[in-house]
Amino acid sequence: MNKLMIATTLALGLATGFAVAQPSTGERAERTDRAERFEKMLDRRVERMTAELNLTQAQALQVRTIFAEQGAARRALHQRHREESMALHSEGQVKLSDVLNTEQKAKLESLMAERREAWQGKRGGHRKGHGHGHRGGMRRAAPPQE
Repeated sequence: MNKLMIATTLALGLATGFAVAQPSTGERAERTDRAERFEKMLDRRVERMTAELNLTQAQALQVRTIFAEQGAARRALHQRHREESMALHSEGQVKLSDVLNTEQKAKLESLMAERREAWQGKRGGHRKGHGHGHRGGMRRAAPPQE
């Protein structure tokens, strides 16, 4: 029975990682890497809990299933929020376009293009979510100088 639970849990975890639309070759490799990292992180998390809480094998499998389901739900929630945010942005752009005259629209587009270029430069060519540095929140204070 334990082998069946392990196989079921592993299948569920793999299905969760691949429950996305078929991406292009580059995106597919990136998502595969992301899915593999998620699985490894999940394994480490369950192993740590098993050691610290002295979980039985059955409990460890249940914990892994819970974490896998939570991860899938969080990814779906993130995607919904992203789509809603993009829709709000588009709606705002339409409203803005209705207010501005032709000259103002052209200037706004020029300013936005400049800002996009500056933003790309700050990111150092990294794709979204793959850059380095802080992503919001508190930054570390500089070390005291003597």
